[in-house]
Amino acid sequence: MHQRLLPNTLFYRYLRPYRPTLAEMENVASLQGRDGMAFVATQATPREAIVGIAYYVVDPNQPGTAEPAILVEDRFQGQGIGSRLFRCLSRQALANSIHTFQAIAHPANVAVTRLLQGSGFPVEEKLAYGAREMRILLSERKTTSIPLCA
Repeated sequence: MHQRLLPNTLFYRYLRPYRPTLAEMENVASLQGRDGMAFVATQATPREAIVGIAYYVVDPNQPGTAEPAILVEDRFQGQGIGSRLFRCLSRQALANSIHTFQAIAHPANVAVTRLLQGSGFPVEEKLAYGAREMRILLSERKTTSIPLCA
């Protein structure tokens, strides 16, 4: 999927010109339980293709805290895929005793800011060192349940 992304999309995700290696993506795909979790969205075609990915990595120095990441292929953005992936991510995080996401985003990345602010979770944010730092409080959801991620 990374090979099909526009340079600007990659820059917003990684905060620098960067394309992860296959080994790095294999590490993300193998996250399990205590270390983190990953989800993908696929396009149902004869040759199934990944069009979105969301994952979190647990911070070993802060129990109950993880760093989330969401990336959706450009031509599939704006269709709710990122929101569905984030719902899966937050449900799984809460099931694994993760109560806070600490995210860093490019200040001009309006899509991810809108996604997180519209998630139903309280979001605290500040600008620091040219990036938007966001703290998403999963245990303080504004509504009582998280919709299914399917």
